[in-house]
Amino acid sequence: MPVKLSRRDLEHLGDDPVFLEAGFHLALDLLGGPSDPDAFETPDGVPVRRAPGGGGAVVTLLAEDDGAVLARLAADALDAWRTALPAGLVARYFAPPGADVLGLCGTGPVAWACLRALTRALPTLRRVRVTGPNAVGFAADAAKRTGLPVTAAADAGADADVLAITEPGCADARRGALVLTTGPAPTWGEHGPRRELAWDDAVRAVLDGVAAPRADGLLVVLGDNPRTTRWQRSLDGWALRRAWELDVGLMFTVD
Repeated sequence: MPVKLSRRDLEHLGDDPVFLEAGFHLALDLLGGPSDPDAFETPDGVPVRRAPGGGGAVVTLLAEDDGAVLARLAADALDAWRTALPAGLVARYFAPPGADVLGLCGTGPVAWACLRALTRALPTLRRVRVTGPNAVGFAADAAKRTGLPVTAAADAGADADVLAITEPGCADARRGALVLTTGPAPTWGEHGPRRELAWDDAVRAVLDGVAAPRADGLLVVLGDNPRTTRWQRSLDGWALRRAWELDVGLMFTVD
């Protein structure tokens, strides 16, 4: 029977280490793996495709073989993981050593997913600073879910070792920081990272064994590009499979 997954259901996948770790390795393997054989195996997702006419608040997933409806999911929360899991993977290899402070510029679904992915990928993090609408409420909820001190800030990038920008609002980044952005590269002036990479190029650097933090920092652009079309379908199938395994969501019938 098909399952309906709300935004809250999909956000709760971030509490599951298997979803996160296997998602990191799925992104790695899609771009040329295999990944570390001693870590989580790359998951076999459910073979799915999105129903035509997307772009609304709900995504309908269909079985790849016969087109049967398998799930209806909150589009913004599902697509947030498509951005956040590569962010976590890249941060694991490119964040400054001993990264202590995470900055989040944004408080929407993508920021929440990045929070969960980055705190999983970087166990050295000790503080989180947040800039954006309702930053105080976001910080309170984030502190409960992560167990870390999370505070609202005028500019979360000012002293962050890793900064995730999912909405405008951060005007500064310290030299040497890893900056992950979903939009155009900010103009930092004399501060901030000097080199820019698309996230899939950063992952290929991991596969080639040349990924390392840079003393002058690095800006990684997240989001879709023509080279990552397989990633959406693979993540859709993995999110659905893990939701089934965790018994998340509500069953419904198709009229």
